[in-house]
Amino acid sequence: MSPKLENIVSEGKKIIYTGPMCASKSLQLVHHYKQLQALSQTIYAFVHAKNDSDTPCIVSRLNGETSKVSVPAISVNNSSELLSKVESELKRYSGVTSESHFKMGVRLIDSLRHQNKLVEVRGSLRWNPQFYVIIDELNFFDSGIKKAIERMSYWGVNVFAGGLEHDYRKELFTLEGGVTVSEIAGIADSHRKLTALCQYEVLPGIYCGEEAEYTMRFRDEAHTEPSHYGDELIIPNKKLYVPVCRMHHVVPGKFD
Repeated sequence: MSPKLENIVSEGKKIIYTGPMCASKSLQLVHHYKQLQALSQTIYAFVHAKNDSDTPCIVSRLNGETSKVSVPAISVNNSSELLSKVESELKRYSGVTSESHFKMGVRLIDSLRHQNKLVEVRGSLRWNPQFYVIIDELNFFDSGIKKAIERMSYWGVNVFAGGLEHDYRKELFTLEGGVTVSEIAGIADSHRKLTALCQYEVLPGIYCGEEAEYTMRFRDEAHTEPSHYGDELIIPNKKLYVPVCRMHHVVPGKFD
């Protein structure tokens, strides 16, 4: 019996993690990377150039600097650059050289079928290895990242991404161009909301510890003065941010 072409998985998965700072978003992405790497899958990890790491990488400092974990990543300046790099790698693997082939939105799976790079698995055709793209800090990107994720999924790429759903003002995080991180999460096959523990210092050395859904920013690394509502939206210095619960979130000037 010949394998069924209709059983080919033609679109990649889209899994989005959101939550405040220190909610293990980056840690989840690092785990995905390491698990896929152990299975010899094709993985491309990306961070925005605004990322404050010394070298391009996805890094989790959930348990502090002494136990941080990281994986290498490619630094890009915008969503167009990211999509271009992925497209180049897909063309290289599939043997497609025609620019119009991808511009027309032809799935990678169709290209591989014609290139005889599909394998039969239990009566169905699959292409192997699979492609995975991992994106950290969605909130640093422009609005085009939403369309880029949709396009990569259409090509057969599996996408894992993470970002802040709310900014330090406790408002939906809006990217340059008007798209919110919540809208990006809305196109996901799986939107996984994470929380942290509130790090508001109620007494010297004593912290709240309640469930934290929001991120609070300070003007100084000693956390003595909260950022005001009119301050710059994005400051790429993770030492200024802490996860806090609803009760302890403060934004001076928000309702003045």
